Amino acid sequence: GAYKADTVTCDGSNTCEGSAAQSGGPLRVPAVGAVGCSGTAYATLFTEHRTGASTFLARDAHRHAHQLQLIRVLLRSLRVHEECRRHFVLLLGVHVALRPALQARLDAMRREEGDALVVHRIAPLVSGVPSADKLHAWRLTQYARILFIDADVLVLRPLDPLLLPRDPTGAPAPFTIAHHAYDLVQAQCGVPRARRGVGAF
Repeated sequence: GAYKADTVTCDGSNTCEGSAAQSGGPLRVPAVGAVGCSGTAYATLFTEHRTGASTFLARDAHRHAHQLQLIRVLLRSLRVHEECRRHFVLLLGVHVALRPALQARLDAMRREEGDALVVHRIAPLVSGVPSADKLHAWRLTQYARILFIDADVLVLRPLDPLLLPRDPTGAPAPFTIAHHAYDLVQAQCGVPRARRGVGAF
């Protein structure tokens, strides 16, 4: 379904008016930390290193604008489909210097989200390997469970089941990673197909 995020208005009851084609009416936005979602969060990464390496593949002057737009779309798609409103943690690299116009966009996102958008500045873990910076998510120990999602992912269904503390059988929920059998790099490293994972999710 389509969702036009720019026309959403919210009142104190957390009911938002906007174009929510999926639900056919006003979008109900649960309060942050509502029953069933406290202690869990989503996280994504926006970083670059002094080597010039970046989490966004483009090398043009507008890559920061593109990356910020991806993050905005990811966040809006999560909000449309989630059953429980969680914190959204942006792991923002210390070497990312946003131009004033882009900083204003990020500030607008923070105003829209209130305390549900947490910006966490991070230093490079492995110089020249920005994708390794997603491991900073393991340091967010204020959360019992985190769902890390790359910024170029679009959410089409609720992801809440992945954040439940227990699986449907009642056993503690295990660490979960999305699988992709055909990842060429992992194939070259000799990782068996059944064990190849996608770091994006």
